[in-house]
Amino acid sequence: TAKGIEHRIDLTIQFMKTHDPTDDGGSFHDRGHQYTSAIYYNNEEEKNIAEMVIAGFERIFDDPIVTKLEPAGTFWMAEEEHQKYAEKNPGHYDAYRKGSGRESFVQDIDQKYKENYEQK
Repeated sequence: TAKGIEHRIDLTIQFMKTHDPTDDGGSFHDRGHQYTSAIYYNNEEEKNIAEMVIAGFERIFDDPIVTKLEPAGTFWMAEEEHQKYAEKNPGHYDAYRKGSGRESFVQDIDQKYKENYEQK
């Protein structure tokens, strides 16, 4: 449906704005394969949406985007301690967000996105 497509686009844009899709070793202080950037799709429509959004973000980032597109496989829920981590551990998460550079990065990318794509 059109609403489903719009939701998928919005979700993918949010994903691209809240992590570093140009870092092939992880994101900020989180290092290792489990922290690398990937989008998992269930069908060609989802894959095409991801490709479109990534192409749009290529004009925002100075470095190449390394986000991988892969067919969705078995989904494993994270352990309970990782669910809603920012809500459960606001002090620790806020310190991480600022100390790792994530907060300033997200603000910068959000500003660049607005300058490129949102009407003035």
